[in-house]
Amino acid sequence: MIVKGGAGGKGGHTGALSKHLMRTDENTRVEILEIDPAAPSDDLHAVLSEFQMLAQVSSKGELGFYQASINPQDDDRPLSPEEWKQAADILETKLGFEGQPRVIVLHEKEGREHIHVVWQRYDTEKGVLRDYKQNYKSHMEAAREIEETLDLHRFQDFVQDRSHDFPETQQSSRTDLSVADRKELITGLYRQSDSSNAFVSAMAEAGFDLARGDKPNTFVIIDHHGEVHSLVRQIDGAKKAEVHDKLLPRKPVDL
Repeated sequence: MIVKGGAGGKGGHTGALSKHLMRTDENTRVEILEIDPAAPSDDLHAVLSEFQMLAQVSSKGELGFYQASINPQDDDRPLSPEEWKQAADILETKLGFEGQPRVIVLHEKEGREHIHVVWQRYDTEKGVLRDYKQNYKSHMEAAREIEETLDLHRFQDFVQDRSHDFPETQQSSRTDLSVADRKELITGLYRQSDSSNAFVSAMAEAGFDLARGDKPNTFVIIDHHGEVHSLVRQIDGAKKAEVHDKLLPRKPVDL
C-alpha cells in the first residue's frame, strides 16, 4: 500500500485538482464514493472551493484542504467501497483530521483501483486549521495499519536515493516515475512543443495538468497522483524567463 499527499488550495490548485480527480480520459472509471452531506453541492469543484474559501476567510490560511491518495500494490485483491472508506478512516486518524468534511474519489485504470481523499483543513468548531506536520510519518504508519487491517501485502519501505535532495526524492517515491525519469519526460515534451498550446496538450496526454503556482506568474504541474511540482525545476537547462516566454500569452491565471 502506498499512501501520499499534501496540503493544497493556493492559486489554481483547487481547479486543477478537481479536474484531475474527475478525469475520464485517463481512467476507466471515476466514482465519488463519499462526499460530505453538509457540502454546498455535489459538485466536486464547488466543494473544494468551499474548503479553500473557509481557510482564507476564517483563518487567513492559504492551504484549505489536504489531499491524499491510497494505492494498493498490483497483486493486492480488490477492495469494496466499505473497505476503501475504512482505509480512509485509518489515514484520517493518523493525520489528525477526524471529523473533518471530506470527499473520496475512486479511480479505476487498467483494472486497478486507487482512491483520492480530500479533507477540509479548517476546523469550524475550533476556528483553526488542522495541522499536517509529520505527514510523511503518518502516511507510512497508516499504510502499515491499512495493510494489516485489510490483510493486504506489505509494501517494501522506500530506500532514499542520495543522488537527489530528500524532499523531492521522497515525493518521487510515491509516484510512478523517478525524479530523473519525470524530468526527462517533461523536458522532452517541452523541447518538442512549438507553442504553449502544444505543450499543454502534450502534458495532458502524459498525465500532467498545469496550474498557477503560489507566486505571481509562476507555473506548477500536477501529476496523475495529485503531486505538485515546480514546472521550471522539471525542465533541464531551461531558465524561468525562457519557460514563461514560451507559455505566454497563456498566463497562469488562464489555466
